[in-house]
Amino acid sequence: MKSLKAVNWSAIAVLALVPACVATSTVAPDSTLIPRSAIFGNPERAAGQISPDGKYVSFLAPRDGVMNVWVVERGKALAQARPLTNERVRPIRIYSWAANGEDIVFAQDKGGDENFLLYAVNVEKGVERTLTDFKGVRVLTYGASLKRPDEIVVGINERDKAFHDPYLLNVRTGAIRKLFDNTEKYASFLVDDDLSIRFVTRATPDGGWQFFKYENGNATLLETVGFEDSNTTAPRGLTRDGKTLYWMESRGRNTAALMAIDLATGKKTVDPRSHDGRGLGLWGELPEERVAGCGSVDERRHRFPQRKSQGAVGRDEPDALQQDLAGR
Repeated sequence: MKSLKAVNWSAIAVLALVPACVATSTVAPDSTLIPRSAIFGNPERAAGQISPDGKYVSFLAPRDGVMNVWVVERGKALAQARPLTNERVRPIRIYSWAANGEDIVFAQDKGGDENFLLYAVNVEKGVERTLTDFKGVRVLTYGASLKRPDEIVVGINERDKAFHDPYLLNVRTGAIRKLFDNTEKYASFLVDDDLSIRFVTRATPDGGWQFFKYENGNATLLETVGFEDSNTTAPRGLTRDGKTLYWMESRGRNTAALMAIDLATGKKTVDPRSHDGRGLGLWGELPEERVAGCGSVDERRHRFPQRKSQGAVGRDEPDALQQDLAGR
């Protein structure tokens, strides 16, 4: 009994010390909250682009607290930029240059209804105009062309809210013409440099999609992509001569590979940088025969390889993106 009592008193003594230890080691939590503006506020600048003729630099930035499109002549300081749009309520998030280099096209909805319509503003005159004056529809953009710089191919779901019909839209005059009724329920359209629809896609019941060659109103099935690769396998564009299709492919791979498909022979050539496990991305206008540029993500580092190429936008200058991201 004596030894049992000793053990009990020892246990009680240890337990008695626990609150004291906890009290002395407790650190008051930091109650400082991350400012909401740091997460949800406007960036200083975003979505930088260069006009097709290389004359202007454009970007999104706040104007009286609302994101708008700004432009500045290339070579001048960004502080000299001027606002091109004057949205007062809804921020502009989506915009692009028309191939004519004179107009900027942007999408905007009303009150957050996500029925985005297209608007254009002339860079020199600053005059804004509505391109798609529809109610209760959402407009999508499918393609533009340097060969037909005033026109773009868009999709409008006025006839059927679930599926978009393709239209040819002139951004300079506002003229619009339906190409055909999308009764076959295609999800997207891929156009060439003549703005002719060359390929179409259609969703499958399992969450994947199918890829078709489209010619003279007839669709021929080329590829079926399952749900597991539906977000990382996709066509990325045609070269200007229409002979090569660039394609991102993740089926049977750990990361997506960039490949070029010869449309005459069907031969697929994988970019050699895709073999080392990197994920490749593609940007820029597609020239006659080869990709304008690509970037890879390797061990959390972004790589933007330099290359010499013909063009008006300083293609032979040191890669600013590579320098900016060095060491990150």
